[in-house]
Amino acid sequence: MALEGPRLDGLRSAVRRAADELAARPGVTHVTLGEKIREGTGTGQRSLKVHVLEKHVFAPGDRIAPVLRLVGPGGRTGEILTDVIAVAAPPALFATRSGDTIEAFDPNRGIVTLALTKEAKSYVLTNAHVAANLALGGATGPMRYWDPATRRWLHLGDVIRLSPMAKGKPITADLAVVRVESAVVDHHAIGPQGARLDRVDVMRAEVLSHWFWTHRKNLCGKAERLPNDVTVKADGVSLRYRGVWQVPVIDGQALPGISGALLCRTFGNLTVGCGQVFGGIEPGQHFANGAVWVFPFKPIIDTLWPTLPG
Repeated sequence: MALEGPRLDGLRSAVRRAADELAARPGVTHVTLGEKIREGTGTGQRSLKVHVLEKHVFAPGDRIAPVLRLVGPGGRTGEILTDVIAVAAPPALFATRSGDTIEAFDPNRGIVTLALTKEAKSYVLTNAHVAANLALGGATGPMRYWDPATRRWLHLGDVIRLSPMAKGKPITADLAVVRVESAVVDHHAIGPQGARLDRVDVMRAEVLSHWFWTHRKNLCGKAERLPNDVTVKADGVSLRYRGVWQVPVIDGQALPGISGALLCRTFGNLTVGCGQVFGGIEPGQHFANGAVWVFPFKPIIDTLWPTLPG
């Protein structure tokens, strides 16, 4: 159904000027052209919809008039209604963050461990066995990530660093660093609900509960350390991992595709990162939801951060 109101023929420039003037007022984030809403119901009338920050209070001279007069080229005139729409925050680009799905060139998929910025440069961390094809000697290629907002795979960047993953030698980290070229990263953000990494700490066996994001929050129990080396296959290559911890999943599932997730625990109101998921045990008789294997994250990030170019 066509909306009622002034025909925009000859008045488009006037509508644009009115929108520019409204958008320049304090507290206004943007203006759209749509349908006038009254008491939650569409009226069928065209209106300029002024989006305003929820907590903003207009000064008397900045209040939005319910009807605006439009003057177009050649003296053509008209009127248009307005709506005021409350928004929680200014518009922002949806950025990649911890918990997003990432895909390599081969195409192997995993999870973004952490997105971070250092001065003017941005990076994304994930597992080395996700970003590199170990069967091809550790070959890498362009990385991309799944953007839920657009439901598209978007280019992320190239791998600039990998943990040593040599066959026959103990592996104590499974880390890849991706230099972000064209995407926007949300520094230290975890999942879509606004959680942020407050600090990184060591793994602790006495902690009762953990969690990690993979487009949902997976709840986990107590961590147990593996006292010996364990052999795991990646891309068909047998690798010897050392210093691994096992954490049972209580709500959620340990399944292929979650490698790279950041294991966290909550301390008071703080989010504490403590492990990087790289593998685990799929659901079965004892572990109904499976269990994840992680490397302690603190030694990884403590070693990496000082060496990252800023």
